[in-house]
Amino acid sequence: MTAEFHFYIGTGEQRAPAKELGSGCLAFGGADGTTLFVVTSSGVGALRTRAVAPPQRSPAAPAVLASRGEPIAYRQGIERLHPALDQIVAPDAVIENYCHGGFFEDLGGGPHYRYAASLEGTFWGAEEGCLYFSDIGNNRRLRFDPQTRRITLAQHPTGNANGATLDREGRVVQAEHSGRCISRIEPDGSRTVLIDRYEGRRLNHPNDVVVRSDGSIFFTDPWWDFGAGDTREIPFAGVYHLSPDFETLTLIGDDYRVCNGLAFSQDEKILFVNDSYGLTDEVGPHIRAYDVRADGSIDTASSRIWARLPLGEREGKPDGMKVDQAGNVYCGGSGGIWIFDKTGQHLGVIAHGDTQTNNLCFGGPDWKTLYFVSWVGLHSIQLRTPGVPLPPRPRT
Repeated sequence: MTAEFHFYIGTGEQRAPAKELGSGCLAFGGADGTTLFVVTSSGVGALRTRAVAPPQRSPAAPAVLASRGEPIAYRQGIERLHPALDQIVAPDAVIENYCHGGFFEDLGGGPHYRYAASLEGTFWGAEEGCLYFSDIGNNRRLRFDPQTRRITLAQHPTGNANGATLDREGRVVQAEHSGRCISRIEPDGSRTVLIDRYEGRRLNHPNDVVVRSDGSIFFTDPWWDFGAGDTREIPFAGVYHLSPDFETLTLIGDDYRVCNGLAFSQDEKILFVNDSYGLTDEVGPHIRAYDVRADGSIDTASSRIWARLPLGEREGKPDGMKVDQAGNVYCGGSGGIWIFDKTGQHLGVIAHGDTQTNNLCFGGPDWKTLYFVSWVGLHSIQLRTPGVPLPPRPRT
């Protein structure tokens, strides 16, 4: 007997033998975990099977995320690999699931999907007590109020901004995909381009950005091609340092396949940069570390692989990255958010069960709430260790 797909295209339903459909993204779901969902270039299909998706290990009771738009149940929990993790997050900590747009709905989608249909660029606005995050495909920045749980529009357009942060004056600094630049949003809402070229050539598609306490800006610049038709002028994926006066742009490293998230250690003596894939398959996804000199420049000769995050059966690879006040590093990886201590010891995983961890940030009145976004979902979890606050504070 030939298995039969229920295949959904738009609002209609068709049936077709399974062998006639090309496979795309696959996932088990449904109430009993035996329904195989597939996304192809034509639509979404569902096939009843006798198989059950393997359970994900978690000492905490799993929560279920009721996904609006995707009929999949996500297992969530804290995966403890080292006792020190208990000092950072409680074993029974609960993940808050605020919203989940689904690829065929508004949140995380939009008409400008050629610049990535995903959520990104999280940062906490302490004055307003709100979370801000990028909706790249919809070319906008959104504001989430944890008191009312409402999401409202904060900025449009954004140059299809990806990563974003705050400078010392509390102004938004963002990495623009379509603008191919690092820009700043002024108090009156106007936009100032801080840098858009390296040695006369246009930047690729700036991805993530951090501001040091001295006002200097560091950012990653991989090449993304989602069909926008842009012409590439720089033949490598680079990590850059823009001086506080915005006059000098220094290349830190160009030996990356996809340089992505970056963050400073809590004392700003180390710069962490991750590569989502690694320059070679042997190297693989990893976090790299550089020593920072007293004057804020980077000792490029100190470049070293600080931690490896191999791809696994569960979705996720290095992307957004942050550091807490104890020096622990948080980075997206297979299955959720990987947590490392300041020596690079892998302590455990916040298994949020969603797709890729695109970005994350600390927030709340005590900086102990970790907010994070997937392709189309927004979540948070309470921690026991506070994160490094924004805006960056000048050091004496």
